[in-house]
Amino acid sequence: MKELLKDHPLDLFILIPSLPETSSLKKLDLASRYSSWFHALNLRLQFFTDCTLDEQKAIAAFFDDSVSFSSLSEEEAAILYECLQVKPVFGKERCYIFPSLILKDGDEILHQTRRINASAIENMLESALKAQYRYLKNRLTNQIDIISAL
Repeated sequence: MKELLKDHPLDLFILIPSLPETSSLKKLDLASRYSSWFHALNLRLQFFTDCTLDEQKAIAAFFDDSVSFSSLSEEEAAILYECLQVKPVFGKERCYIFPSLILKDGDEILHQTRRINASAIENMLESALKAQYRYLKNRLTNQIDIISAL
């Protein structure tokens, strides 16, 4: 099946603000536990983070497959994917960036969540599985039609 999915990667954008702070590393560690699922479903991982090259290499070491890092800053990504909330705190407006998972197929957002926990990751994986199922169903149907036409 993996061979059939190689031509249909899905993009998983991961926004974990304030990496590599300790509380953010917990979310990174949780996401890395699903690395084999990301690989099996052919998900390309891309992080939005404002960290150094050494920190990016350390983050990449959490995952089995290669990961990429966006040129967008955390704040730019948060604005683009509507993961930013502005709240008044003691009379001053503060920006809060939600840790987020964004699953995309091309330009279409298949799933987006504003939290990173086991339940959110499993729901995202379910959406990825459905998308890959639809792709495989269409691809296998087309191959069967070609064979029957011969």
